[in-house]
Amino acid sequence: MTSVKPQPEHIACQMGKSPEGGIFRFPVRVGGVMVKDVNPAVEKVLALQEQEARKLSLESQLRLIPQEVAKAQSRIDEEKAAIEADRQRLKQNEVHRLDVDKEMKSLEAQVVKYKTQQMEVKKNDEYQALTHEIERTEGQIGELEEKEIVLLMEQDELAESNQTTETEHQETIRLFEKEIARMGEQEAGVKAQIDSAIAAVEAAQAEVPADWLKAYQRVHQRRPKPQWVVPMEDQHCGGCHLKVSGEVEGQVLTDEKPTHCDSCGRLLYKP
Repeated sequence: MTSVKPQPEHIACQMGKSPEGGIFRFPVRVGGVMVKDVNPAVEKVLALQEQEARKLSLESQLRLIPQEVAKAQSRIDEEKAAIEADRQRLKQNEVHRLDVDKEMKSLEAQVVKYKTQQMEVKKNDEYQALTHEIERTEGQIGELEEKEIVLLMEQDELAESNQTTETEHQETIRLFEKEIARMGEQEAGVKAQIDSAIAAVEAAQAEVPADWLKAYQRVHQRRPKPQWVVPMEDQHCGGCHLKVSGEVEGQVLTDEKPTHCDSCGRLLYKP
C-alpha cells in the first residue's frame, strides 16, 4: 500500500496557520451558534461576553429574590392581620354582651329597690308611680335579655367561623413561610453561582488580547447590558441594526483590529 504524503496546506491548517501564512480562522460555536472563520481574538471576546452576560443574569436574579421575599412576607402579615381582626370582632362581641349583662343587672337591682319602696309608701299615687317605674324598667330588662340572646348567638357563630378561617389563614402562612425558606436557599445558591461567574469572567478576560479587551471594556462602560459584541451583516450592525459606514465595513472585513459601530459603539465582527 502506498502512503499519502500530507500536503503543505494540510500541515499549515493543523498548526493553526493558513496556507498563505496568515492567522487561520477556526470555526467556533458561540451561544449555541456555529460561527465560521472567527478571528481568535473575537472568539475570546465573545466568550468573555457570554460569561459577563451570565453573571449579569445571575445578579438580576439575586436582586429579585428580596423583592419576592418581601411580597411573601407582606402576604403573611395580611393573613396574621386577618386572624387578629377576627379575634378582635369576637372579643368586641363578648365585651358588648358583658356590657348588656351589666346593664341588665343594674336594672334588676333598680326593680328590687322600687319594690322595696312600694312597701314603705303610704299614698296610692306614690305606689302607682313606683308600679309604673317597675313596669318600665322590667320592659327595658326584657329588651336587654333579647339583645343578650342575639349577642350569644353571634358569639357562637363568630367562634365557629373564626376557627375555620384561622385554620385557613394559618395554612396560607405556612405555605408562604415555606416559600420564603425556599427563596433563602435559592439566594444562597445564586450567590455561589455569582462567585463562580466572577471567576469565569476574570479567567475569560485574561484570555482576551489587550487591544480587544480595552475596546470591549469601553463599550461595556457605555452600555451596562449586553450585547457588547455583535456581528455585522449586510453592512448593518447586529446591535442597533443601522447601516455602518464604508470605512467601518472595510475594517470589519479586514478583521485585523477592534472596530466599533459608528452609530451605537458596539464592537463588530464578521460572522
